[in-house]
Amino acid sequence: MNKVLLNYIILGSKQRLQKFSFFKTDPDECLLPLNFNNQDEIIRKLDTMVANANGNIIVLLPPGCQPNQSSRKTLKKMALINQPSWGWFAFSSRRKNLLQHLKKANTFLRYIPSLEQGIFFSKDLYFSLGGMGAINLMPFEEIAKRLYSRIDPQKTLPALIIRSKDVKIT
Repeated sequence: MNKVLLNYIILGSKQRLQKFSFFKTDPDECLLPLNFNNQDEIIRKLDTMVANANGNIIVLLPPGCQPNQSSRKTLKKMALINQPSWGWFAFSSRRKNLLQHLKKANTFLRYIPSLEQGIFFSKDLYFSLGGMGAINLMPFEEIAKRLYSRIDPQKTLPALIIRSKDVKIT
């Protein structure tokens, strides 16, 4: 019997997530949609989902995206080692525009991943920080600062695969 190692949480409102089909997971992975109604629910629901997660690694993803096979293998290895870790995925080289270049520079200078990059962290590390923190214009800003204050991020994983043409990430 396989133990769940990874929990993928797809961030999005109920209306937005209804538009997408989710990727197929392996037996040692679990995929959960966040399904929030309003921004006030995000932190509470996310904390509950992370607390109830069976896996050691939590991956927060934007709708319509998924990690590639090598990223998934790397994340599973991290989950098996069960050491505090966190990081994010690289930007896609296929989508090049001014906004993406600005986000790349921001990530490089401030170590704050963009929503379209996704973020991963170990479950124990998440709760040792006190959770997600505030959701600002950049959703991962607060948690990235908290995580970075504890340990350095892992090397960035390959870019997420965008599975839907309907994905509008700003």
